[in-house]
Amino acid sequence: MRKAASAVMFVFLLLGFSASALVSVSVYVDVSVSQAKQMIDSNPDLVILDVRTQSEYDAGHIQNATLIPVSELGGRLGELDKNKEILVYCASGGRSATASQTLADNGFSKVYNMLGGITAWKSAGYWIEIIHKGDLIVNGTQTFAIENCTYIQTGNIYVLDQARLNVRNANLTLNQTYHDQYGIFIRQFGQLEMHNVEAISPKVFPISLQDLAEAEIETISTNGRLECAGNSSTQISDSLTYAALHIGDYAQVTLLNSTHLEPYIAFDFRRFTERSISISGLRSGFFEYWNTYENTSTQNIFNLTICNSYVGNWQCWFPSNVGRAEVVNCTLSCLALDFSEQEISVNNLKNGFYGFWNLGNIYVVNSSVTENWAFILWSVNATFSNCIVHLHLNGANKISVENSTVKTLILDSGNTTINFNETTLYGGLFFGNSNLYFSGGIVLEGVDFGRFVSSQVTRNYNLVATDTTGQTLENAELTLLDKNTKVIWNGITDSIGEANFNLTYTDSNYMDTLRLEASKGELSAAKDIAFLSDTPVTLVMNITVTADINNDGSVDIYDAILLANSFNSIPTSPNWNSKADLNSDNIVDIYDAIILANNYGKPTVSSQV
Repeated sequence: MRKAASAVMFVFLLLGFSASALVSVSVYVDVSVSQAKQMIDSNPDLVILDVRTQSEYDAGHIQNATLIPVSELGGRLGELDKNKEILVYCASGGRSATASQTLADNGFSKVYNMLGGITAWKSAGYWIEIIHKGDLIVNGTQTFAIENCTYIQTGNIYVLDQARLNVRNANLTLNQTYHDQYGIFIRQFGQLEMHNVEAISPKVFPISLQDLAEAEIETISTNGRLECAGNSSTQISDSLTYAALHIGDYAQVTLLNSTHLEPYIAFDFRRFTERSISISGLRSGFFEYWNTYENTSTQNIFNLTICNSYVGNWQCWFPSNVGRAEVVNCTLSCLALDFSEQEISVNNLKNGFYGFWNLGNIYVVNSSVTENWAFILWSVNATFSNCIVHLHLNGANKISVENSTVKTLILDSGNTTINFNETTLYGGLFFGNSNLYFSGGIVLEGVDFGRFVSSQVTRNYNLVATDTTGQTLENAELTLLDKNTKVIWNGITDSIGEANFNLTYTDSNYMDTLRLEASKGELSAAKDIAFLSDTPVTLVMNITVTADINNDGSVDIYDAILLANSFNSIPTSPNWNSKADLNSDNIVDIYDAIILANNYGKPTVSSQV
């Protein structure tokens, strides 16, 4: 360390001044860039003072430096704390020496002048911060480097023609206030190389490659949404991504030993005719490999293999020219699959996929999913067995669900047929611009309508009629009444006591409740039916209610009068008559009147089954 006061001290001693007189001399201390670096690292309270101009400051400064140009320093001394150590620098050391002396002359006792300035600092490879406002355009055959710095970009970055952008050992920040305000765009034959980079922004931004652009991305952490399209080529390794990854068109992408967190990875194969995708060691994404390759026997048919993978959140769109897909030893916590005329087979899916996956029809078995993910299906045949799934259906689908739980059912468009067998549906139903036919055995538990818009849903109700011992009843007469007691269907049970009927619901009647009645001889039963009723409907038929309200041995005008006197009453009403509630539904209504009318003139029946 060289002290600027040493020459002054020597002159003072020659003139006979005492050592005590030196206390009043205004001094500062010169330090090298390495000594300045040690001071910055060891003293968090150190004030770093840049005395250059604003444009010089933006072009590159020491992080956390305070800018006060030397020409303004005399009038802004009040902005600085005299009790703190102050490190002063400029471009090469001239202006900082002047500024240091100004501080010393004004009572600042802990002033350090960095020799060589920012030029020496950068030559030593030390970190700087750069502020760039406006679009950064790298074109022609230019190579632009961002290295050993924090680069704060307010505007887009374009790499065009045959230009190259190298970002190494850097923090690249896009200073934007809303999603996609700015982005990094590599076009034509542009090249992007990123090594050991943190590329972040307050909001998600695109890193977009198109045309014949190329990118090599290694050891980066980013919340940028990577978009690879056209004939671009991208290799990503040892990296951490927080936002979406989109792959489309003819892009070639390789992912190695990388981690993808959220919200999803999206692979769009719909427009591909040639592609190369390989993935290895992708944690919270893919692990091992994912290869697509051409089927030599059929033009434009590609196979897909995913092995030993854990996928946190991702989406895939497949076109009709995907021939075969296989998923082995994989786990997913959030998945959306979008297929078009494909055949998929999935076995033992645990929070995702495990087993195998073949295209043509979709088979999903022994699969349990607890996170929020969905099968998004377009015009496919699909079977789900022993599963927990969300279904999001579009187009003409034919679905079979057995021994499963459907957590959400969404129809966005098209004509779909679903057959349920021992399945529970709970959560939301969302129907929009759709036609649905569904049948089979299903329990609707806590289901409500999130949406029923411009749709028509035909539901097949299967039913079984039994007596109180469980014996099925053949030839039981069935009648279905609407809310106005109009008969809308009549039927009869078959040889095993079963029957079925269809009800069609639209926007205007999907909340209606209907009345299903059954009778055979002295036996009868009745049950309310609605869109959300469980199937199969079981009618346990009992001895016909006597309708002899006054217990005089016959059903006659006196019973009719008693029923009329308590009509529309409930148990809390002053005119309530429990004996007039012939169907025991806690209201005396038209259904009780129908029972009385059907038994009018008959003697009382007292025997029991």
